[in-house]
Amino acid sequence: MNRFDRDVLMKRVRAVTLAFALVILAAAFTVQPAAAASRYDSLRSYMNDRWDPVRGGYNLAADEVVRVDETYGAIVVFDELGTLANRPPPVDIASVMNFTTLYQWLSGDEDTPRYGGFMEILLGPVTSERTHWGMILWETLSNEEGIPGTDQFEINETAVLVWINKTQTVGGGFASEPSLTPDIVSTYHALATMEILDRMYGEDLNAWNWLWNATATLEFIDSCRYGSGFKLSPISVREGVTATSAALLALDILDELQTYPDIDAMKNWILDRQITAAPAPEFIGGFEETNQTEDPNLKTTYWAMKALDLLLGTEELNQSIAQSFLLNCQSEDGAWANIPGLETGNLVLASCAVESLNYLGNARNILASAVDPGSAGGFGFDWRLGVIIGIVGAALVLAILSVRMD
Repeated sequence: MNRFDRDVLMKRVRAVTLAFALVILAAAFTVQPAAAASRYDSLRSYMNDRWDPVRGGYNLAADEVVRVDETYGAIVVFDELGTLANRPPPVDIASVMNFTTLYQWLSGDEDTPRYGGFMEILLGPVTSERTHWGMILWETLSNEEGIPGTDQFEINETAVLVWINKTQTVGGGFASEPSLTPDIVSTYHALATMEILDRMYGEDLNAWNWLWNATATLEFIDSCRYGSGFKLSPISVREGVTATSAALLALDILDELQTYPDIDAMKNWILDRQITAAPAPEFIGGFEETNQTEDPNLKTTYWAMKALDLLLGTEELNQSIAQSFLLNCQSEDGAWANIPGLETGNLVLASCAVESLNYLGNARNILASAVDPGSAGGFGFDWRLGVIIGIVGAALVLAILSVRMD
């Protein structure tokens, strides 16, 4: 090839290379990079993966067994985020109602210890807390109007009261299961369940007639009083945020909160449990369970938020760091864990987080505007930079060939 032919060839190569480079550069700066997922996106993705459309419930990633707990958590999340009211709803409500009815224990007769309550899994444990969750689930689903087929499902509401009645003790408190020692949290769950039943079925059921001795129940609650809060039971050593919140909520259900002494002192004691300094910054903003335990976690924070909301005290806490702590508890899989930095979580804790965020503002907006640090995008290698490097490299090779051919 003579010099003239080489010059013509190189000009053509340069022209083609330049045109190709311009096209690639235009594409690189026209196409937007993939955005990082928000915390809301990650939660929705987790929930989609845990939904079992055949059984109508939600499962844990560990065993894929549908559970009342996880299903309750998912429906509360949808309700708190305002998406349950969407039409079509984010989940088949009729299927979830059918699932819920199947997980009420109705085998045997009324003397069967578990008869009437809600179980976690088929033949699984029945507790006061879980029965309360089952009733929240049932009421929330029942409140959704205009869903075809939902009127064909029903629970045995009288059987729920039969089970609750078996957990009330002679001293007035309620236990987590029949024949166990009563505690303040189980007492709250039992009373809250009766409140839902009264709200849903009214005079047709007369749920409060099943509280055989309200005076004894109040005396049990008062026996758990300690310092500026409440203990889990009269024999417990110290007061705690969880027990204090449960007691205040129970007193409110019984219409005794407004006249109960030292409510402001209790509110201030709970406010003092917020951690404002910690060796690990992601733990700042959460609530410890009692004085100087320095164990901020999502469960305690959730109970603290419920109590402060009841006492009109949420504006008095440090809301910005509380919000940060709640977001930091999102687990790597998209659910929520009890403390920051864990790989896996569950939907019960997710519901605690979303409900707590709603006490601070709009949970959906907060989650949608917060980038999930574990998601792809945002901080990864920008492919457009790779394109530029590639073009520069190609130009360099072309220049070297040009010199060599000259």
